[in-house]
Amino acid sequence: MEYSDINKVKQLLIKKLTGQLSKDEKNDLEAWEKYSPENQKSARKISTSEFLERAILDNNKNLRQKSWNNLHSQIKKKYPFRSKSFIWARIAATVIPLIGIGTIIYFSVNPSQNTEHTDTYTFHPGCKNAIFQFSNGESLDLKDLSNFTIEKGDYKLISQEDTLYIKKIYEEIYEDTYNTIKVPRGGEYIVKLDDETVIYLNSESELKIPTVFSKENRHAYLKGEAYFSVTHDKEHPFIVETSQMKIKVLGTKFNIRCYDNEPVCAATLVEGAINIEHKNKSYKVLPGNQICINQEGLVSNKEVETYLYTAWKDGRLVFENAPLSTIMNELGRWYNFDVTYNAPDIEDMHFTIDVKKYGDLSKIISLMEKMNKVKFGFKNQSIIVDKK
Repeated sequence: MEYSDINKVKQLLIKKLTGQLSKDEKNDLEAWEKYSPENQKSARKISTSEFLERAILDNNKNLRQKSWNNLHSQIKKKYPFRSKSFIWARIAATVIPLIGIGTIIYFSVNPSQNTEHTDTYTFHPGCKNAIFQFSNGESLDLKDLSNFTIEKGDYKLISQEDTLYIKKIYEEIYEDTYNTIKVPRGGEYIVKLDDETVIYLNSESELKIPTVFSKENRHAYLKGEAYFSVTHDKEHPFIVETSQMKIKVLGTKFNIRCYDNEPVCAATLVEGAINIEHKNKSYKVLPGNQICINQEGLVSNKEVETYLYTAWKDGRLVFENAPLSTIMNELGRWYNFDVTYNAPDIEDMHFTIDVKKYGDLSKIISLMEKMNKVKFGFKNQSIIVDKK
């Protein structure tokens, strides 16, 4: 093996971390390790249980390539006149202090290889599912309906390409009357309003909208999580109200996560501008920033990577250095299972995960177990987490 072949070494390291090395590949990697003291040190570190904090799973090629390219560029800028083998040695040595006590696992093995958990259980990923509750109390189950047009009362509901269009037939204004879209556990739904605003609703979420927007504004109420792409209307600001905050916008894209059973309510701005009102105070949020309010009412406003908070609407589940309890709660909400921990400190183990939202849960579980920190048991609709 050419020691300057970064891609080859990278692939061998990935296979070593996932237990997929062949005999010849093992010999090649051992030769690379013996090539320099820095390589040996890196190999020893990677083999220890200390190298286990971060785990980027699934074969997300774009994310994986971006991570390696960024690191390679940083080293190359620092050592512009060095050989490729030297640069790779620095990459291997640099990864360890960047990650601390964790490891990065990129799942790039052949999809045909068996990575599924051996226990027998069935947890299916969520699907398009919601209940539309009319202002008069009548309900329409939307789970098994697609590409339909239904006229009911003053409304026409049109389903096209996985989006529900809500059209008002008549313009009479009924004060304090609302329609509600409820998305159950293991469900998601996309709604398009009369003003062309598009709203992505996540699992266990509820959106309440007036039968007709008022002359002053467009007001909606949210429980749970939703991504809003609001149509610009200078004369009629769009207002989203949750239990912790009121978000006012003219036209923008942002994510709100405000579950009653979670300690923090957060609004993440992708583009445009939003103002947050909380306890008679107003906060301006810039694109790429997130404002959080905890149960004690403390407010924080910080810059974030918005992808981490919006990827769910594009078919991915993403966590960056998140506690296992956060990850399992979100997986449970999507795959519809309960979780029990047999040791309290397990919940605070941190992982970084980026996986396909509609993938097999068994692959996620099996890959997490490969980190030799936790193991999973299954009973009915529950997952039991224990130390290895």
